[in-house]
Formats: sequence, structure tokens, C-alpha cells
Amino acid sequence: MTARFDAVYGALVDDRRWFPSPAHLMRRSALLDVLKGYPPGRLLDVGCGAGRLLVDWDRLGHSGWGIDIDAEARELAKACVAAFDADFRIGTQLPQDERFDYLTAIEVLEHLPDPLADLRSWLRHLKVGGIVIASVPAFHRLWGRSDEWAGHVQRFEPAEFANLMETAGLRVLSTHLWGFPLASLTRHASGIAARIKMSRRGRGMD
Repeated sequence: MTARFDAVYGALVDDRRWFPSPAHLMRRSALLDVLKGYPPGRLLDVGCGAGRLLVDWDRLGHSGWGIDIDAEARELAKACVAAFDADFRIGTQLPQDERFDYLTAIEVLEHLPDPLADLRSWLRHLKVGGIVIASVPAFHRLWGRSDEWAGHVQRFEPAEFANLMETAGLRVLSTHLWGFPLASLTRHASGIAARIKMSRRGRGMD
């Protein structure tokens, strides 16, 4: 499998089932700005998807686990990790016998009917003093067909998201809004694309 690393696009693997969207590139840049300030450690990535960010975490010196409930996502993540020899294992359940320095949940909580309960269950795998880095789509008013296509249950207001973290027992160190204005310009195109895909495949939120 052909694989190369690009400073802007990150991990690129010769697999047409996944490609870095504009939103992924903006999100990746914002996350790297945050995580670069922390020393290497053991990291648990919940909802790792295609595993592209695991390569970034590995290049920053982290190692650990990537977890995803989707079988195709795990297949893609395993191939990506192997292609770059990244020090991450891929699984479907949280490892019971390890506590981690970092927990990342990137674009995951918006898919969950009870994000607080899930977040609390993940935090049992975090060391005392560990760091959580999470991202979600912001602002209820921006809900659209692309959210439905992606299987989102909700969007979050910034204060609402910070309150979720604190209710789970975390202390919020910082929050960042990213993507403006480019994400605003691409959101209309994303909505059109989502409508086309949903009409062709008959797929709604379910």
C-alpha cells in the first residue's frame, strides 16, 4: 500500500474509501496546535475513524490505542497505522487494564444520545491529572443536511459543551472555535452534497 506524509494533509494512504475533507484539514491543524504543547504519553483515541490522526499523534511521540465501533473504520485505521508503522493498536472496546495520559474524542460526542454517560465511562481509563482533547460541531443554528448525513444527534453551543465537560468531572483548561470563515463558505456545498448522497442511497439520520 502506497503511503506518504504531507505537512498539510497529514497521513495519505492509497485508499479511495477515505480522503481528507476541508473540515478535516482545518480540524487537524487546530488539534495539532493544541496537542503540540504537551509531552508524549499514552493516548486513547475514542472514535479514531480511518486512523489518520493516529499517525499525527505518533509523530508527536504518543502511543496507545485507537477505538472505533465501525468495522470499516477499524480496517482503514489498521491499514493506516501499519503503513506508517505508528505505535497504536486498533480495537473495538476500551482496554480494561490500562490508564492513559491523554484521551481524545474528535467529532464523536455529537453522535451519542447520552454523551455525558459515555464521556464518564471513557474517563475511567484516564489517569489522575490526565488531559482530554475533544472536538464537536458548534452552534445549534448551523444544523443542516450534512449533520443528518453524518449521523449527528446534536450540535453544541460552546458554553454547553464546556458545561458537559465540567459535569463529567473535568476542569476546562481552554476552548477554541475553529474554521471561520472557510468552514462557513464550504458548509453550503456540504449541505448540497449531503442531499444528493441521501437521495441516492435513501439514508437519513437512522
